Amino acid sequence: MPDIEYYKYMIGEDVPDIFFTELNLFRNIYSPEVSGTIIYYELLQKIRYNLSVTDLLTYKYVDNKKNAAYDKLKSNKPAVCYNATFNEYKELKKLQSITELMFLDIDCFNTKTEAEAYKKYCIEKYDWILSCNLSLSRTGLHLVIWVDEILDNKDFNMKYDFISKKYFDNKLDKIAKSLIRFAIIPYDFNVYINLEPKRLNIKEQVNHSVSYKKEMKVISKNKYDQSNKNNEVGVIEKSIWRGREEEEKKIMTTPYTFPSPPLKRIFSTNKHRITLTFEESIAGLQFNDPNEPVYFRDGKEIIKINLFSFLRKNVEEGQRTATLGALAMKMIYLNMDSTIEEDQLREALLRYMLWLNKQICNPPLPYQEVLNSFQYNWDKYLAGELDVRDLTVTQRSFWSHDCTLDSNEKRKISCTLFHEPEVAKSKSKISEAIEAVHDSGEKITQKQVARVGVMSVQTVKKYWAEYERQVKELNQRLVDYKTFEYG
Repeated sequence: MPDIEYYKYMIGEDVPDIFFTELNLFRNIYSPEVSGTIIYYELLQKIRYNLSVTDLLTYKYVDNKKNAAYDKLKSNKPAVCYNATFNEYKELKKLQSITELMFLDIDCFNTKTEAEAYKKYCIEKYDWILSCNLSLSRTGLHLVIWVDEILDNKDFNMKYDFISKKYFDNKLDKIAKSLIRFAIIPYDFNVYINLEPKRLNIKEQVNHSVSYKKEMKVISKNKYDQSNKNNEVGVIEKSIWRGREEEEKKIMTTPYTFPSPPLKRIFSTNKHRITLTFEESIAGLQFNDPNEPVYFRDGKEIIKINLFSFLRKNVEEGQRTATLGALAMKMIYLNMDSTIEEDQLREALLRYMLWLNKQICNPPLPYQEVLNSFQYNWDKYLAGELDVRDLTVTQRSFWSHDCTLDSNEKRKISCTLFHEPEVAKSKSKISEAIEAVHDSGEKITQKQVARVGVMSVQTVKKYWAEYERQVKELNQRLVDYKTFEYG
């Protein structure tokens, strides 16, 4: 622990103890290994005097396009985690302590002027903001606030959402919510430091929030349900399966599978408890950020068990044998490289299929039919003839187990990534059309751009805001030229 009195003496200011919180440093945002520590107050001084001409001259966007130089600059900058400290490696299972600091990220401004205006608004309104500075792009804000209680990562995320809605008009970046979130150390000579801060009583605030109470009730109910399920199966939050919490660490992994919490299940045989795997992964996946997926433009063919389609509609007569057979083939394939003894694995898989038969089939198949179907596929597996190529699905986004986003947030990011080439192509056509219309000596309008670019007016309108300033300048230049030419 740092010697607070020594630092106070060296600083020569009356600085509250909260500013002497010890924080973890990292080489960059792609390196989760803890590389050192720094005192919070020292970090703020570093931000104040961290001037770099390269930073000031490297913009995030150039001509409305992402600047590759900015991404390179970003990847070389050191980072810091305000929310918690870790034992050597930044991940939840290596969590060492939770600080009383809470990092908030706002990245929704178009200009530095807008960001600075909102910074002024926030620091004048809330006395529990400890510090506030511009982000590396200078169009975002990094705020650090002082809170009374953070219990764990789930509690942090709910309180982050609560603060975003109650105090910041939902402006906080949802991707930034996590105890393990870290931030690039930027430059801001005018970094705000509040030496007379108040602590935000977040515990009392959220306890009086109806939505927070409801969410906590759901969590409590899930924990109650989990502890009262029989040893065969439980329910995972927001999905179908939940293994026992104390068993979740004992996950069976192979070169083709990984233990994603919503897709694994602890299953009992007569003598053993075995963890079954429900989704195939791509070997060697590495996540630089738990809230950003590894994305494959053309997708990857994988085998996965998805039972959500059976939640509201059961498998009727005529489809039961084929459906259970396909699911059995997938389960055998996903678990075939297990280190579990063959007879134990067979028993676990069979018991699972018998249980599944009762859950999704209406009416369930007779025991002997399920057994015969399973044994047929098991024998094919033993003979090396199990073929699941027709059962694959294409998946583009692969998410980390530590991801804190909900399904809608994940879907939004995946859709953005999927449509990126189309968006880039449309923007390129609009940009070229604007130049062509201007070069022809005509006034630039949305209709003219759509006509020259051979696209719909709706498409042009969708992205027009990004070009309004440029169009205004070009049209004014045309007016000035005509005025000069014709007097």
